[in-house]
Amino acid sequence: MSDAVKLSSELFDDIELTREYDNRIIFLTDAQVNTGEVDVNFFKAQLQKNAKQRIYTTFIGIGIDLQTSLIEAITRTRGANHFSVRDQESFSKLLDDDFELVMTPIVFNLELRFKSDYFEIEHVFGSPDDVDSTDQLMKLNTLFPARTQADGTATRGGIVLLKLKIKKNVSNEVHNLQLTVTYEDREGHVTKDERSVDIIDQHTHSTNIDPSHLEPFYSDKGIRKGILLVEYVTLLKKWIRHERNSLQNEEQLTRGDEDEDASWLYRTTVAVQRRWERSNTPLKVSPSYRDIFGNFKRYFEQEKAALQDEDLQQEISILDKLSSYDK
Repeated sequence: MSDAVKLSSELFDDIELTREYDNRIIFLTDAQVNTGEVDVNFFKAQLQKNAKQRIYTTFIGIGIDLQTSLIEAITRTRGANHFSVRDQESFSKLLDDDFELVMTPIVFNLELRFKSDYFEIEHVFGSPDDVDSTDQLMKLNTLFPARTQADGTATRGGIVLLKLKIKKNVSNEVHNLQLTVTYEDREGHVTKDERSVDIIDQHTHSTNIDPSHLEPFYSDKGIRKGILLVEYVTLLKKWIRHERNSLQNEEQLTRGDEDEDASWLYRTTVAVQRRWERSNTPLKVSPSYRDIFGNFKRYFEQEKAALQDEDLQQEISILDKLSSYDK
């Protein structure tokens, strides 16, 4: 992969680069780097160097073992993005129907400054740059357009969600959020916009909510679907960590009688060889998680019906398999 990055970048050495158009390198990879350069800083440095010349990068992940950690780390670069494809249909859609969206960044260096005496940001969902976010600031290195569908059959498009929490020892009854956004367009012009929002006021005065019940309120279906998918992904990540930890504990028990020095050498060697490689393990769903998946599936089906979104059937099929899997 390191050779591919260097060689593809060198293709532009003899080409006159201007501000009239962008260039983009597309990589198809599983990102399980096991030869050549394996340091993430090498990849980031090369992509950053290219970006200064308006040569941007797209990674298309192939295979179920895509090394997302590496891809997400190196695409936190100006103009870079990444996608994963699971079959021929999704591959064709990405590089045919959505090609112009994939290739065209519209905003750079977007910063959301957040000021409130009542709330603070607990977490940011939907951005690979969220590790840079603080309680008062959210950053997006590059923003791309996304196709939306507004015919009522599905809600599609990109979304960034902020999870807020009430500050400790707050007595202030003013719930206003002061949002200040700055961003740079493709021509390098910086725009700044400010807006004040009263979340509590919008919630309590909505005709879509009964004030006597603590029912969720959603401004639109896109936000509701985004929250649902965040809950879905969070549950899957917790399950994967649980099953992998269980498997590692079993392996440690089976290797417990080995010589201590030899065992250390084995673990160290494997760690070096597999820094970016992912090993497969048999599918396992513990009884406790089968019950959790079953309960979550029923909730997911209710949300799917409320959203009237048939695109969510794929996730329901996965939940159905996991909730009934017994091996």
